[in-house]
Amino acid sequence: MIRSRALGCELRGVRHNSSVGRNDMANIIKSAGAVAVIAVVAANYLAGRTPHSPAPPAAASQHASVVPPAPPSLGTGAAAILPQGQNGHYFARVETRGATLDMMIDTGASVVALTADDAAKLGVFPSESDFTGRTMTANGAAAVAPVKLDMVRVDNVLVYDVDAIVARPGALSVSLLGMSFLKKLASYQAESGRLILRQ
Repeated sequence: MIRSRALGCELRGVRHNSSVGRNDMANIIKSAGAVAVIAVVAANYLAGRTPHSPAPPAAASQHASVVPPAPPSLGTGAAAILPQGQNGHYFARVETRGATLDMMIDTGASVVALTADDAAKLGVFPSESDFTGRTMTANGAAAVAPVKLDMVRVDNVLVYDVDAIVARPGALSVSLLGMSFLKKLASYQAESGRLILRQ
């Protein structure tokens, strides 16, 4: 009887121990499952918090837009106003080749015409062989020496590469600012007793 009780105790102990083991195993499985769930949730959370890599910037166009240049201006806007003289003519103080000359505006002259004295002020001393041109005067045809003036300025008006001629000594009383200068302007107009030159 003692052994039976002992055996029964042992058997009950075994059954008791087996029950404890099963409970432990269930707890372990439950714990493992919880850990797995937590890991999945954490992974999803971290994935959601991870900043997305910025999209690569769009490649710049290899063909830059070309802006067409502005059309060239017809003039600089500079102007010179010349009062009419008592004799009805217009006179201008003209700067060229480092000198200043008093010249009369003459739309009837095809080129700028210089007296021999004014040409000398510019350092121009034509020889006899330089008088290769011909021009018509009140006294008939006259020989002239062609020259080129690199710059001619009247007040704020400035033009370049002006054709000119030099008259023989005594052939011309005053230098003339003719059409070789005037045609390089945007406009010239006489109004209200003054001549307006516009560049």
